[in-house]
Amino acid sequence: MCNLCRARSTPAWRKDSEGRYVCNACGLRLRQRERLRMGKHTAGSEEGGSL
Repeated sequence: MCNLCRARSTPAWRKDSEGRYVCNACGLRLRQRERLRMGKHTAGSEEGGSL
């Protein structure tokens, strides 16, 4: 079970920075927050493109 959203089913299980299991969606969200916090940008984010 995901320690954040309590999901029981996911395509992939990940671990957070403390080693707890999280679902794929929560794991990706945590990784993105960490990248933003560290000042790292994903490819294309500096170009200011529209959706």
